[in-house]
Amino acid sequence: MSASVFQLPAIKHRRWTWPDWPAGLYEDADNYHYDGDAMTRNVFDECSHAVKTDAPLLLDNLVADRTIDLAWPTMAGAVVAAWSSWEYAESKLDRRRWVELFRANGYTVDREHAARPHEPIALWRGCVPAFIGINTRGNLVGVDWRGLPADPYGEIVESWYTPCSMNWTCDFSAARRFARRGPVGYREFGQIFAAVVEPEHLLAQVGNDYIVDPAGLSVTALSAISRDSPSAAAVRR
Repeated sequence: MSASVFQLPAIKHRRWTWPDWPAGLYEDADNYHYDGDAMTRNVFDECSHAVKTDAPLLLDNLVADRTIDLAWPTMAGAVVAAWSSWEYAESKLDRRRWVELFRANGYTVDREHAARPHEPIALWRGCVPAFIGINTRGNLVGVDWRGLPADPYGEIVESWYTPCSMNWTCDFSAARRFARRGPVGYREFGQIFAAVVEPEHLLAQVGNDYIVDPAGLSVTALSAISRDSPSAAAVRR
């Protein structure tokens, strides 16, 4: 008695697109993808604009799919563009992945390839010192008063110390404004931190802001400064 062999039809994964998206851009259950014409820089920028605050996820997916190569000259500043798409873009990917993407894209100043500084740079960061929870997708996890995930299905797999974040500035006044802003506008909780960063740990510069590889930051090397410090000069003395 012979057995019959039947070939099952290929599984078609569901995919979605939206009327205002560029042709070829779509998403499935897990990721964003692109299967349209050649991915030029203009098309990449249009796709990033279309997905709004998910621009970092789109960038990560396009690199993983090999749809784009961050070493292409036309992609200069593509990573920092995704980084700048949202104030909390850092939480969209884990820090290790951000560093990989920035290094693959090369050092840029205002989204143009440039040489890194030759000397260490003194930078400032204003923030509320705290440990924040991150889930497996690199996103922030909301917590309750006990510090546990507010969502019963939430899971914290990594904890970030906010003074060691990747976003720093050479503008002391800007750091002081962020320190005074505090959580939801409460000024009394903010602090200013200082760090001297070696050139190899600088990933990009946008105006007065620097994106820094957190591996080049040491908590013991950071100095907490009163938010009422009158000036950067007073700190350096």
